[in-house]
Amino acid sequence: MKISEKLSVLLASSLTASSISAAPIVFNDYQTLGTSGGQIISGASTTGATLTYSGNGNGADGMQALFDSPITFVNVGDRLTYSYTVGSISSSVDFGANNAFRSGVNFDSVTPNEFNSLHYTTGYGDISNDVRMAFNTNANPYSGGTNIVPTENYNTSLRLQTGNTVDFTLVLELAAINGPNDFDYTYTGTIGVGNANELTIVRSLTGIKSDSPTGIYHLTNSAALDILDDTWTISNGSADFTAVPEPGAFSFLGGALSLALVAMRRRR
Repeated sequence: MKISEKLSVLLASSLTASSISAAPIVFNDYQTLGTSGGQIISGASTTGATLTYSGNGNGADGMQALFDSPITFVNVGDRLTYSYTVGSISSSVDFGANNAFRSGVNFDSVTPNEFNSLHYTTGYGDISNDVRMAFNTNANPYSGGTNIVPTENYNTSLRLQTGNTVDFTLVLELAAINGPNDFDYTYTGTIGVGNANELTIVRSLTGIKSDSPTGIYHLTNSAALDILDDTWTISNGSADFTAVPEPGAFSFLGGALSLALVAMRRRR
């Protein structure tokens, strides 16, 4: 093999090894989100849980899983991926188009009683035209938030209704660092059944105040859904964090490869 060919192989393998570093994120057990008392969480583990409505009509019902160790976005291109399945759905409600079921990512507080909550919401019931993304900064993931983007149509098999089992993937990627407490993200949501990705939505969200997500959540935000003994289950929950190298890493790699090339030539 020629020196140039050896260098090409070395460069390709080194870039592959150094440019992407994915690490699994460890969750604590899923637990009740909020204090409404409208839900009972059972079968909680690090991969999911079942929510059963108590029928008190409050409407603020959900679960969350906090990350076991801090996650911080450092460089543009850093990416958090969260996958899960929603199933065991028993629904007595035909709620129509409403952003009733919500999944998202919570962030560290920047100021007391304030944090960012990114939403990926889906419709519920007999109308299949309500999928949207939003974020809020008021420390309440149950509120609608701001920057709600236009709705999108999706297949009836993807609704949160009896008999459906739906697979979701949320991807949050750092797009820009505008200041110490000002970040832009690209937020991608994919909904599918099995290996069939029925719908993928990509949105740019600006002005997020934090670079440190603390966990994920799932919730419903309408009293109309809080029917005694109705249920839904989150399962197969898993996440990883992909970090891109520091900008100087490629310069260091280039220098190292140059030295390697010189050494090869001297040996010849």
